[in-house]
Amino acid sequence: PCDLSADVCVPQIETAEFATIFEEQTVVRRRTALQPHERAFVVQDRTFRFGSVRSGTAVRERFRLANVTRLPCRVAVRVTEDAPPDGSAPSSGRSAAPAFEVEPALLEIPPSEARFVTVQFAPTHLRTYTAQFAATVETESRPAGTSPASLCFAIDGEGTIPQVEVVVPAATLHALSAAPSHVMAIPRTLVGQRASAAF
Repeated sequence: PCDLSADVCVPQIETAEFATIFEEQTVVRRRTALQPHERAFVVQDRTFRFGSVRSGTAVRERFRLANVTRLPCRVAVRVTEDAPPDGSAPSSGRSAAPAFEVEPALLEIPPSEARFVTVQFAPTHLRTYTAQFAATVETESRPAGTSPASLCFAIDGEGTIPQVEVVVPAATLHALSAAPSHVMAIPRTLVGQRASAAF
């Protein structure tokens, strides 16, 4: 005679250990701890923030998907972009390219191993973009009353243009307030050249 034992389980991926999922990024509790350009996962909002990105350029981030079982798992990954607010983008005769893209869209993860997916953010307009990220384990069968294991969180980012901030010393600021007609004149400058003016 011999004893037989077996474990009954279904494929699963890590969905709660954010430090593992976002091991290449910063993880913060609240959005107030971030600078506008900073890319990080915000636990309170359950949102990955791409921050401010210059319109017409693209940035990429990798997220780690870990198989936490002793079974291989097949994971489908998608990013669903939310509709923009009314009037936020100019109308066009053709559909705009998506601001968020993910690859690969389908991957196989061996038991107790991990794989990375890459999400690209490429804004084309000066507005805030939002989307939903979902990585779902595909199974042929699962116990009754259970749903597929999924990692879901929001993504957002802002399309911007370069900006200049002028920092004026207090003494100069006082002088300017006394003479509001004062203008700092910077001459016309060719692209690639530099010009400066003293207060």
